[in-house]
Amino acid sequence: MLKEKIESIDKMIEDWERQRKYSARHFEEIKEGRINEYSRVWMDYLANDFPFENTFIRLTNERLEVQRDVEDKNRRELMTVYFREDWETKEFTELNTSVYSSSEDSQWELERLTTVGAVANVLLNHYDDILAALNTVKSEWSEKYTNAFADLKKADSMIHNWQNERNKLYLDHARDLLMSEGLTFTDKLASFELRYDQEVRAIRNIKVADISPSGKTCTIEVEQYFSYYDEVQKHTFEKVRTSKLDNLYWQYRDYVLLAEKKEDEPAVAS
Repeated sequence: MLKEKIESIDKMIEDWERQRKYSARHFEEIKEGRINEYSRVWMDYLANDFPFENTFIRLTNERLEVQRDVEDKNRRELMTVYFREDWETKEFTELNTSVYSSSEDSQWELERLTTVGAVANVLLNHYDDILAALNTVKSEWSEKYTNAFADLKKADSMIHNWQNERNKLYLDHARDLLMSEGLTFTDKLASFELRYDQEVRAIRNIKVADISPSGKTCTIEVEQYFSYYDEVQKHTFEKVRTSKLDNLYWQYRDYVLLAEKKEDEPAVAS
């Protein structure tokens, strides 16, 4: 029964992971399309105002970076213009500049300051027009961007929910076994903290033999296997807090259930 339920959930996760890949690709296309439109707005005003060659702009959703190639072919940032939006209307309301200071007086630095001045001059003369054009682009792409983002977040949420459901099945199954026939560990043995200063290790079998009416304490039967001595020891512990056994459910999931599932998976040809 558990295997069938897990397989069903795995199928749902696979379906949503495929959907997520499509949604992520679609969202990136929408985001890139909007950024390209932002870029066109800026180039309409800046294309003919850069005083030196090899000057470029790089756009993200919330800022413009003015960059220029240097002699070693690395591209360096000259200045940044941030688009500030109103948190209620989501419209851009301000364009804030950021420029680093330098005491260097090399030709490259002097040309950087000249370029910064050219951009500043464009902002002085066309600030409102640029802001309005950016908001027009944002408005035109708003519905497509919002829907694509919502589809991506839905896929993420569904994958997360189904993973949680699968995990719950594993842990509930381990809990039910512990309270009935017991848990058996083979390849990797289990352990739990009996008290703050005592840990029970090398557990091969463990079972709840009796539980208090409140469900807060229990009597457990433990079989330990010490491979170094090839020795088996059996113990009964009384008045054990049931909360101390929680880690056993996770260990049984990892050491037994997931290990068995991995063995059942078909081998992938290399």
